Amino acid sequence: MDLEKDSFYEKQHQYNIAQKEMFHNWLQDAIKNNKRILFCEIVKFIGREWSVLRTVEKEELDEFCNNLWKNREKIQKGTYKWNNSEYNAYSYESKICFLINPEYYKLIYDGNVRKALNKATKDNWQDKADEYYQNNNNKEKIPFEIDWTLWLEGSKK
Repeated sequence: MDLEKDSFYEKQHQYNIAQKEMFHNWLQDAIKNNKRILFCEIVKFIGREWSVLRTVEKEELDEFCNNLWKNREKIQKGTYKWNNSEYNAYSYESKICFLINPEYYKLIYDGNVRKALNKATKDNWQDKADEYYQNNNNKEKIPFEIDWTLWLEGSKK
């Protein structure tokens, strides 16, 4: 039975990494080609796929997407602070920031990753992510892999 479970985790791992790479490429392409409407549709699609769409009030969703669009350059530079969200959609904004700029944002603010990092909050998240990278010699791995590993670890707690 454990071999079957391990096989499922491996398939889930492959799917998760492929999905992150695809979403990253879609968002980057929309930004590069200055396609605001496409960008917003991608943000909404990611929200549905990753079950965070519900964290933004329906009547605020377009405004939420447009706010991310207006801040796309800050996100690309790593100067956008998702944890100060006026929408209180921290996990959602964290996911979009991470998908646009995984090298800076490093980890998605998610319940399972929070469990794996022990006592990480939205307010100290970036420090905890930086600390994790520094202490675990992750230079060889891509951020999508590291995020998956921590998500899986947290899901088992």
